[in-house]
Amino acid sequence: MDSQNELSAITKNLFLHRIFLQKNLFKASSFKKFHSIHHHGLVSHFVPFWIFAFLREFGLGFVVGFL
Repeated sequence: MDSQNELSAITKNLFLHRIFLQKNLFKASSFKKFHSIHHHGLVSHFVPFWIFAFLREFGLGFVVGFL
């Protein structure tokens, strides 16, 4: 039980760190990020913003909706 709690704590820290990095890396494109969050909801919190941009470039943005 303790190891499971420890694992979830580590996962949570990594998740928060990732959000922190995303916020700093994409301040310049904050409008686009907001637009992405508005359309894709919470998924954009788990997947880096550039993946959305990449998918959109290739017309595969609809795939993200199923994640």
